[in-house]
Amino acid sequence: MLNPRWFELVVLYMVAPLTIAWAANRYSYRGAMAPLLWIASGIATVMLLRDASFDRSVLLRISLGHPYVEVVALRFCVLAGPLLALGRWLAPDDFLQLPRRRPGLWLALAALYPVFSVLPQGILFRVFFLHRYGMLFASSAPLLLLAGALAFSFGHVIFRNVPALVITAAGGAMFLETYLQTQSMLLAAAEHGAYGILAFTAGLGRFLYLGARSRGLSAAPSATDEAASERAQ
Repeated sequence: MLNPRWFELVVLYMVAPLTIAWAANRYSYRGAMAPLLWIASGIATVMLLRDASFDRSVLLRISLGHPYVEVVALRFCVLAGPLLALGRWLAPDDFLQLPRRRPGLWLALAALYPVFSVLPQGILFRVFFLHRYGMLFASSAPLLLLAGALAFSFGHVIFRNVPALVITAAGGAMFLETYLQTQSMLLAAAEHGAYGILAFTAGLGRFLYLGARSRGLSAAPSATDEAASERAQ
């Protein structure tokens, strides 16, 4: 008999994101999605804390002395360059414009993004996902990573662009692997935050920001946009 958690998994990590994306598009919503993320992660946290089988230490464990930390650091050093190059290729007008033209916003993003976006995502797409649905993939670690990558990618379907889905799928697999290896949500969140900040720095924010979909802009004005504004004045 099919485990009912398969149904839960499909509804929570596929149907729900698609429904939200449809509704946002249908009603032309371009506001912040963070409150919905906070509510969902809050519910997931309550469910985890009420589960006697849940190991609460994974929420606070840092694991900086874990051998896998070296893998995380080396992987970032290897992938940082290609990620910057991807931003230069996909969004040349926005490449490095956020720190150059809006350094205050960039610093605020670097400080607040990990807390208000990365940590809630860590609860939903790593801690809750693994605790409640990891047993469905107990026989295959690669399938578990694939499922986690797809779930994380689908969580960004509201942005309605292929680069966001591809980038987040790759990130989802990496961050889940870090969590699996270290059992540290904070370490996986630190990795997630580092890549996220670098992606926004590289100009990829236009693919990961809902408000930009209706204007064709990123969170930071591009050089072309500002030049046009100056001419208009």
